[in-house]
Amino acid sequence: MARDIKLFVAVKACIINEEREVLLIRESSEYADGTNTTKYDVPGGRIEKDEKLSDALVREVMKETGLVVKTSELIDVHDTFNEKGNETWHIVRLFYSVVCEKGEIVLSKDHDQFVWVSFDDVEHYPGIIENLIPTLKKYKHM
Repeated sequence: MARDIKLFVAVKACIINEEREVLLIRESSEYADGTNTTKYDVPGGRIEKDEKLSDALVREVMKETGLVVKTSELIDVHDTFNEKGNETWHIVRLFYSVVCEKGEIVLSKDHDQFVWVSFDDVEHYPGIIENLIPTLKKYKHM
């Protein structure tokens, strides 16, 4: 029996602090749609069918971190195929460099931990999603 393939487009936020560290959040085991439980990723998620990319980025950053986006710029695009139940999910990710207003990070129930990681350490950070590393390496040199 052939597997169903679903296509999703996601926006992802590379949020950098004054020390040139990137914000990583860990996916909780409570996240029902999770495909990377206990792994670290940058904030972001799927866009809605009727939603502009910029609006989705603002919504996802607010939902997952409580932070307010001030500016954003597209820096990278890549895709992956993930298995979820009897489906294959083709996920196209659009990565943005994001500047947020200062504020306290408040995680959604879908995430259980956040860390700020220097670009020098990100490649070897335990639990980081491997497909995120090329984007962060590229961003480090921008």
